Amino acid sequence: MDRSSFSVKCSTDSLSAIRSFIGTKLKNHCIEDTTLHRIVAAVDEACANAIIHGNQCDQCRKLAVDLEYSDQCVQIDIYDIGDIHTPSLSNNDFNLDHSIRHKKRGGLGLCLIRRLMDEVSYYEKDHTRVCRLKKYLG
Repeated sequence: MDRSSFSVKCSTDSLSAIRSFIGTKLKNHCIEDTTLHRIVAAVDEACANAIIHGNQCDQCRKLAVDLEYSDQCVQIDIYDIGDIHTPSLSNNDFNLDHSIRHKKRGGLGLCLIRRLMDEVSYYEKDHTRVCRLKKYLG
């Protein structure tokens, strides 16, 4: 089991550093490129959601990313103190066709994250919101 942690300010300027952190750590484990890019994209979207929607880009707040790797699974936990609202993760909650027809904004990010990762969950721990992303390998 390999574990790494990274912390940044809640700023969209921090997203490239998060992508680099995840990409560099996972490249060391010989994960196939397609899987690696999917994980990086999902983490990027989840962190952008936390920074923009949960923390309103308040640079006084921090966002922490924990990466845990084993031969069977990659798990990423994203910690922030923003809005503790837990989004619904039901696949039936988002209708892409309806959203396009009615020109609705929003909702695509979580839909994308769910499609890129095998498991997505949210929970609260010590007044901190945690987004857990899992990708099974093999």
